[in-house]
Amino acid sequence: MGLSSNDLTSVREIFECISSCSDRNLMIQTLFEQVQKLIPFSSAAFVPIDPSTGHFEFQGNVLINVTPRTVLLFTLYYAPLHPYVAAQNHVKINDPGRMTDVISVPRLFDTEYSRDFQPLTPLFYEVGMPLGFQGDPLGLLGLHRQRSDHDFTDREVEILRLITPFLSIALGNFALNKRMASIEGVGRIQIGVDGRTLSINEEARRILNGNPPSILPEPELSGRPAFFQSRVGTYRVQTLHQSRKGKEILLIPVPASDELYAKIAHLGLTPQQEKVVFAVVRGHSNREIAEQLFVCEQTVKEHLQNIFERVKVRRRSELIAKILGTVHNGL
Repeated sequence: MGLSSNDLTSVREIFECISSCSDRNLMIQTLFEQVQKLIPFSSAAFVPIDPSTGHFEFQGNVLINVTPRTVLLFTLYYAPLHPYVAAQNHVKINDPGRMTDVISVPRLFDTEYSRDFQPLTPLFYEVGMPLGFQGDPLGLLGLHRQRSDHDFTDREVEILRLITPFLSIALGNFALNKRMASIEGVGRIQIGVDGRTLSINEEARRILNGNPPSILPEPELSGRPAFFQSRVGTYRVQTLHQSRKGKEILLIPVPASDELYAKIAHLGLTPQQEKVVFAVVRGHSNREIAEQLFVCEQTVKEHLQNIFERVKVRRRSELIAKILGTVHNGL
């Protein structure tokens, strides 16, 4: 549905308010305060996700009218029972949705989540914003209303849909800057708002080997991780978005083959599954992996499903984050 000019003006004002925040938690608190002027809610929460496991974390949450104990119970037990989380195959990263989009109100009444968890806040109607950044899960931001209220409207969901990409970029920048402090050998390329290359460090020059930065894949906000295969190694490509300055492209080294295989060996997989994981972490698609292993794509998909169950992750990006996290101290 179309939004009014007043709605669009308010969304721009929200962008301006949160873009001035240099602290992650303050930014989310400010977002809640500004959004409540447009979308009434009784409570709200941001619960982060550990990208190396895909599990919700208690540390780092930001809450409005929700007790820490309630969030602790959510992270320890109730998260998998949340209908929006359970319907992950029908939920897209950075695409807000109502809980009632995935489960009807009568069915919701009959769930353990509704009977035992929702009364703790209390809440009933929820709109969820599953946030991710260039292949890494960031967390789930939820706005709540009580059973006596009405559900969130199409207009309200559309407002959140405009806000979500900007919020994911801001949170992703915070997370990426934090991780970069502990990683060595990163190539850095500064690109201006006009697309010109402003600066490039020696590591990036070595990786590109005379090629222009335009050869690098552009990471998608909601897509899977992007990789670049250089003559000197494999690198994950991530982008820091800088307001009014353009962007900084980061080339983050993926471990050498021997080191990577050593880490994969600890997962308890079959030799064929180890080859699939190795190729996934190197950024290859299912089709490319099938060609390398001389199998069909369906076989690769079946291997991946078994790997996910064994490693206790839910998707490809979480598998990559888990492997790289064990090697690079949190990458």
